[in-house]
Amino acid sequence: MRLLETTADPKRATDLTLLLEAAGVETFYETSQDGTTHRVYYLNELQKDLARDVFTAFQNDPKAPEIRSAIREQRRRTRGNRGGETGSGEPPIEAQKRKRNPSIRPIAPESSPIRMPGSLRPAPTSEPPNPDRSGLDRSNPDLPNKASRRAPPAPRRGMPRIVMIRLGPLTIALIALCLAVGFWTSFGSELGSVAPLLLSAPAAEGGSFNSLGEVLTSGEVWRLLTPILVHFGILHLLLNMLWLKDLGSLVESVRGPVTLAVLVISIGVISNVVQFLTSGSANFGGMSGVIYGLLGFAWISGRIHPKGGLFVPKFIMIFMMLWFVVCFTGLVGNVANAAHAAGLLSGLAFGAANALRLRWA
Repeated sequence: MRLLETTADPKRATDLTLLLEAAGVETFYETSQDGTTHRVYYLNELQKDLARDVFTAFQNDPKAPEIRSAIREQRRRTRGNRGGETGSGEPPIEAQKRKRNPSIRPIAPESSPIRMPGSLRPAPTSEPPNPDRSGLDRSNPDLPNKASRRAPPAPRRGMPRIVMIRLGPLTIALIALCLAVGFWTSFGSELGSVAPLLLSAPAAEGGSFNSLGEVLTSGEVWRLLTPILVHFGILHLLLNMLWLKDLGSLVESVRGPVTLAVLVISIGVISNVVQFLTSGSANFGGMSGVIYGLLGFAWISGRIHPKGGLFVPKFIMIFMMLWFVVCFTGLVGNVANAAHAAGLLSGLAFGAANALRLRWA
């Protein structure tokens, strides 16, 4: 299943789904939980070229007479067929959302009387679409060929490629590493095991911590990052790993493991350094600064470049911001608030830059 379009216009998403059905493409339509984002997918990888041709024709001129005629005819056919099944006569998209049907099967047969350009005709049911064929009906002189189209196909660079959110290998490795460190340090209670991972070591027994300059000149540069692996308590570790599983998998699935690695290292170092400089103590740790950074990266990317594939539901953003404020009140104990804030702001900055680059491209 691959994403074809993300839009805020439900009518556009419905029209595109009906047009794809009319062409014989297996489709899936979904709406975000807050109802502001609508996504259209095609299910069969063998129909990739056909789905892209239909989508290109729709993008070039969604009001073309043959396209509007195909959509109207498919809507009538779908209402008739599915209305007979459900007894409600509801539109196909509403019927799909009500039934939680995993897919929308094509309804228009190959012999459909709908007059469409050849590239939008349903593929024969006896064999899968051939990517090497043009799909044009050469026997009909009224149909346009590829050279006579009014506009070239829309560029595919900006189309998101990955839509299935899966637990990626880098996310799994980060979770496993944090769990291993948690068991090794007895969840932060073994000071001898924790000390090499903190940003700075005490200058003397029971004394103040070394300065950031002393840490860098000593060559122990790993200390700038390793505090993200340290967690103080089982609950602290489990909560952070649950958020890392969701947000890490989202970023890794859509942007890839390299982007996730760069974000974890960059945001981790920034949040640790800011927390150390503002508090004067290196006695802190946890992945929460990175988690807030990934949250900001995914959220701002979806706002600036909706077609990029990153999306954070509104209720998750509200919950995380409420927790962000609650931590500042001190009601939940000693929290590295500066790391949270630095992680969130750096994630927003990285996400905005990345989304603008993709949008302009």
